[in-house]
Amino acid sequence: MNDEIRKSVYEECDEEVSLVWNILINEKIVRNSIQSKYAAANSATNIERLDFLVLIFEEIFTLYRSLVLNSIEGYYVPSIISTRSLIECVINCKYILEDQTNSRMKSFQNNPFKWTNKSISYRANSIGERSLYKSFYNMTSNYTHLNFVSLAQKIGENNIVYPSPFYMKDKVKNTLNINNAMVISFLRYIVDKFELNLNILSELKINKDVSEMIEFFRYEDIILDRFAEVAEMTPEQKQLMVKEFRSFLNRTKNTVNKSKKKKRR
Repeated sequence: MNDEIRKSVYEECDEEVSLVWNILINEKIVRNSIQSKYAAANSATNIERLDFLVLIFEEIFTLYRSLVLNSIEGYYVPSIISTRSLIECVINCKYILEDQTNSRMKSFQNNPFKWTNKSISYRANSIGERSLYKSFYNMTSNYTHLNFVSLAQKIGENNIVYPSPFYMKDKVKNTLNINNAMVISFLRYIVDKFELNLNILSELKINKDVSEMIEFFRYEDIILDRFAEVAEMTPEQKQLMVKEFRSFLNRTKNTVNKSKKKKRR
């Protein structure tokens, strides 16, 4: 533990760290609301879905806490590795919950090593998380797979290698902002998806960077919402349009991938 690093983080990243504590307070409220809904569930389907949510909710916020602690203690690279895991966890959770038949959830529970043959990019496209996947999942994968991008984070001026732990203000700020935006978006999704009747998230004091990231994550939804509004679509028509659009994205990606493979041959 490095007291100097921790002190610097609390002093120079006070806004970001304060938001973390507020998010965790809200997370407990949402978690309790989920568990109350679980206790009152009156069908096997609802119980299964809420049971799954309680389990994956715990995993998501365990990852979030661990990467925050790593950031505060000066372990930047491990915090980015945890960020990648968190992104995948959020995408998987939404991909499973968006399936009304529960077949994805059952596959997840019954096949611990390979629950789907769909790629992470396919899953992200299917649930409107293309921006999150393309912008941050690919970037954080460089750290997970120990590419030079990861190693280079410890190289400073004059090729001096910083031993861990070390502190770089911008890196800590960016890591906390990305993850704060991601978990706020996730909590809002859960509140809406399960109709938890909570407005606590609107009271969070969100800085400009986090607010812009949340909007960026919602970029696709914003465009589709606007299109549906201009076209005066009914909710059912909008739902069908969104489904067709995301299916189109995956079909296009498959066509491009096949074309690339042919060129390599």
